[in-house]
Amino acid sequence: DVAKSYAQKALALNATYADTWVMLAWCYIEERKYDSALECAKIADGLNPYNTLIRNAMALSYSYLHNTEAAIRIWRDLADRDTSAYDAPYNLARVYLLNGDLVQYEHYLSVAARRSDAPSDLSIELAKCSLRKGDIRSAAVACRQALAKGADSVQVAAFAQTNPQLAQLLGLRR
Repeated sequence: DVAKSYAQKALALNATYADTWVMLAWCYIEERKYDSALECAKIADGLNPYNTLIRNAMALSYSYLHNTEAAIRIWRDLADRDTSAYDAPYNLARVYLLNGDLVQYEHYLSVAARRSDAPSDLSIELAKCSLRKGDIRSAAVACRQALAKGADSVQVAAFAQTNPQLAQLLGLRR
């Protein structure tokens, strides 16, 4: 509420500041006012086209408004433009999971997990995906990736112990 109030006051002073519009959009997203969020994000995008934060707010608003095609189009564009950030491919993965497209879900989850800013949890999620498919080697690679990204080794070991072959590949004993 405080951030929203400040954003509205700032816009009253200068309505051409894209960062304020996108901040207001994120406030509306938090309040589940997705139509308002989308309008603010569109204004911000007009002032500062192709800004990642702005485009993410637009895509998320579209997603919540059940316009998944628009959300997917924006997130795909972002995933191609910004190859270091994980959020666009991860959001794509989540949309595909919700739509039951497990092939695209796993593809974009894999893309997101490889990004430099991706949290280790994404690699664990990818390892679980690989295990469900019976791909032990890919699960081991994802577990190692999670550890390299700072995952708790106890958490990774506990997960790996659920599958004896995975535990063996990672050099863990039962």
